[in-house]
Amino acid sequence: MSDTDLSDIDITGIEEYHADDSVKLNGPPGTGKTTESAARVARLLDDYDYELNDVLWSTYRHSLAMETLERLAGWGVIPEAELSDPTKGPTRYIATTHACANRMVGGIGDMVTWYDKKQFAEERNLRFEKNSPWDDPPGQLLFRVFSYAANNLLDLHKQTDREQVPMIDELEEKYPGDIARAYDGWQDYKAQQEKFDFWEQLQAPIKRNVSANRDVVVIDEYHDATPLMAKLSERW
Repeated sequence: MSDTDLSDIDITGIEEYHADDSVKLNGPPGTGKTTESAARVARLLDDYDYELNDVLWSTYRHSLAMETLERLAGWGVIPEAELSDPTKGPTRYIATTHACANRMVGGIGDMVTWYDKKQFAEERNLRFEKNSPWDDPPGQLLFRVFSYAANNLLDLHKQTDREQVPMIDELEEKYPGDIARAYDGWQDYKAQQEKFDFWEQLQAPIKRNVSANRDVVVIDEYHDATPLMAKLSERW
């Protein structure tokens, strides 16, 4: 976390693009995009009629969300007490994109576990556990394909989409079955167990047509976003 004082930050183009204007900050890592974004939010909270409850700040990693909260607290923009449990209260939407999405819909339910995946794979005679640290068992490879397809908005029922999954050839060498049918089977399994994949947290606000309902939206680390994450971010 930067120890830069708020008064020392020169917000680029603030005279031309005021704090309450929509802006996109471009630049390579380390050029201060997150710092300027935080300073703009601080300006909105200090000088405009906005409160912390009006802010949605989504980022790629939990550590980055915590750094943002600590930075704002260090500047006196939010009370230090809010950091004791930032998942509740007005700071609950300063978090990872997954967490923001899940809180927005009130929680989608229990996440699938390693054991759920292991059971599903072994029911299809797919080895799931590694024989060595460098082993890549077909069961785990199958779920990486599922996750990659979902996060990249690819339909495994379409040959052209399957060809865009980098590990698909390796999976097809190890698994002679129908991958699309296996995906459908996994969806059925989750429905029966009332469990969800991590990426379904991102899908939920889109499918349920739930808006961000926040006046101030910051998408940090957008260059790391998957297509699914980008789709939700652009909706916000």
